[in-house]
Amino acid sequence: MCDRVNECEFVKELREQIKALKIELEKLKKQVKNPSNSSLPSSSDRNKKYYPPREKSGKKQGGQKGHNGSAKTLYDNPDEIIEFYPQKCSHFDNDQFIEKEAVLEQRQVIDIPPIQPYITEYQQKARICNKCGKRNVGTFPENIAPNVQIGGNSKAIIGYLNIQHHMGYERLLQVFNDIFNFDISKGTVDNKIKGLAKELTPIYDNILESLKNSDVIGSDRD
Repeated sequence: MCDRVNECEFVKELREQIKALKIELEKLKKQVKNPSNSSLPSSSDRNKKYYPPREKSGKKQGGQKGHNGSAKTLYDNPDEIIEFYPQKCSHFDNDQFIEKEAVLEQRQVIDIPPIQPYITEYQQKARICNKCGKRNVGTFPENIAPNVQIGGNSKAIIGYLNIQHHMGYERLLQVFNDIFNFDISKGTVDNKIKGLAKELTPIYDNILESLKNSDVIGSDRD
C-alpha cells in the first residue's frame, strides 16, 4: 500500500509509461539490423513494397450515397438524464395527461465538465493520552511539505506536456490557467521538470543500456 498519498497516482502513471516502453522495446527487437541499409532513410528501403497510384474513380470524396454510416453507441449509464415531456396536448387545448409512456428515443451529449483544482488540506492535531495525560502530536506524511505544494497528478501533467508535446513554460502556464483554472509559476514548473528528470534518469539509462546490448535496433542513426 502506498503511504505517500499524493504520489500514488504519479507512481501508477510511471509504471504505465514503463510498460509502454517495454512493449516498444519488444517491437524494436523484431526489426533485424541490416548493415547494407542501416544508414539509409526508410523512404529508400529496397525491400519496401511498391504500390501503384490508385486510378481516379470520378466519385466525390467522403461517404457515398447509399453507404451505411456508423454512429457512436449509446452509453448504458449516463451521468445525468434530462427528460422531455409534452407540456400541452398538440390535439386539444389541455395540459393534463393520464400516464407516462416509456422512453421513445434517446440522445446523448458527451462533454468534459469544468475542471477545477482539487485541494486537499492536511491538518496536524494533538491528543491527550487518557492514561498518562501527556500530549501527543500527529505526524505529517514525509511527502507533504510545509505550506502549499503541487500534487502528483499536476506534476505528471507538467512533465507530459513539456516532454511529450514539447510545450514551453509560457504555453504550459497558459494551459494550466485557461483549462485547469490553476495558476502556477515558472519556478514551480522548472522545479517539477528537474524533479521528474532526476526520478526518471535511472529508468531511461536502463532502457538505453538494453537497446545498446540488443541484437536489433529500430533506428537509422548510428
